[in-house]
Amino acid sequence: MLLSIFAHTVAARAGVTGMMKTLAAEWGEYGIRLNCVAPGTIKTEALGRYPIPPQRWHELNRSVLNRIGAADDVAATIIFLASKVGGFITGEDVYVDGGETLHMGHDARDMIHPDMFEKRERGDGKNE
Repeated sequence: MLLSIFAHTVAARAGVTGMMKTLAAEWGEYGIRLNCVAPGTIKTEALGRYPIPPQRWHELNRSVLNRIGAADDVAATIIFLASKVGGFITGEDVYVDGGETLHMGHDARDMIHPDMFEKRERGDGKNE
């Protein structure tokens, strides 16, 4: 039986979320708030590391807002959570994904180009 190519990242994210929720419950009485920010597809240099051709990100249109996220979208969410305005939020996973988690019409594995994956090629052509 072959494990999913995403098993390691799913396990790591679940562990971080579990730890955050536990610490939020334990440390709340001290005024310490903890939240996780879960970015979706964000246009950064790291996006090119995946074995996914750049045009494929746009073809699948994973966001219901019809765009790829920007680093500023994630930064603004973090600033909000750290501010007084977000002062009553703790123990939450906050998805900054343009609705990707709502749009479950395709599997992320469909994005990966099989030949690129097999050869461990990056989508941006900067192969290591």
